Amino acid sequence: MTVHAHELVMTLDRRIEASPADVFADWTVPTRLQWYLNPSHASSATVPITVDLTVGGAWCVPMVIDSDTAYMTGGVYREIVPGRLLRFAWGARPGWPDPSEEREGLVTLNDDDGATALHFALTWISRAGDDTSIWPQCVAGWTDTIDRLVARYES
Repeated sequence: MTVHAHELVMTLDRRIEASPADVFADWTVPTRLQWYLNPSHASSATVPITVDLTVGGAWCVPMVIDSDTAYMTGGVYREIVPGRLLRFAWGARPGWPDPSEEREGLVTLNDDDGATALHFALTWISRAGDDTSIWPQCVAGWTDTIDRLVARYES
């Protein structure tokens, strides 16, 4: 039996008016990960943000979409280079998506004349029969999320 797969990939490049060390902390320190939350319902989150900054450890963030929809999301770290890179299986257990579903996030941070050049990539390996109809919503959601991080440092 042959199983066909294809890759869905999105990338975002942003310049953030903060040092790579600060932006890395924004991704890895629970009290600084508030930017990730849905701003319309962030105050409704009743579960704390957690981070286990080790390869194999997880970061978990409560997402409250509306009064009927809430779940945990985050990632399981695959690679950590302090101040420079985070690679993670996107998802949380329990939560959405399942981190075993071959969706990987990559955050790279480079110094850009006192600011940070952020590169974000999300890759989804889709197998034959997978429902990828949610992909456009994932792209829109991650774009909004990354733009919230950029906005933290705008005057």
